[in-house]
Amino acid sequence: MPIRLDRSEGQASRAVTLEHSVVLRAESWYSSRLAAGLAHHEVGVHALTSHNGDAQPLKILCLGLPGSRSAQEGLAASAEHRAGGPSPSGPETKILSPGLSEDV
Repeated sequence: MPIRLDRSEGQASRAVTLEHSVVLRAESWYSSRLAAGLAHHEVGVHALTSHNGDAQPLKILCLGLPGSRSAQEGLAASAEHRAGGPSPSGPETKILSPGLSEDV
């Protein structure tokens, strides 16, 4: 499964997975630890899930069913953390559940 790596200026997030590419924010710096975590997050979960869904006879699986995005994001965050990426409670990353404020 070939994945192209691109850079984009002005992108809101550090990395975004599209169909066959991962786009990195050009203004960001990536330590080896952060890069390893992002590789597991973006390629190991998002790109692989999309690729697997695309290979299924039911094509809706490529896009995902209602509610699958939040589950996939949780899986991706876990993969990133297990790969040695920044800690969710550390200064580099803060993960909040949808609908929760930082005061919770």
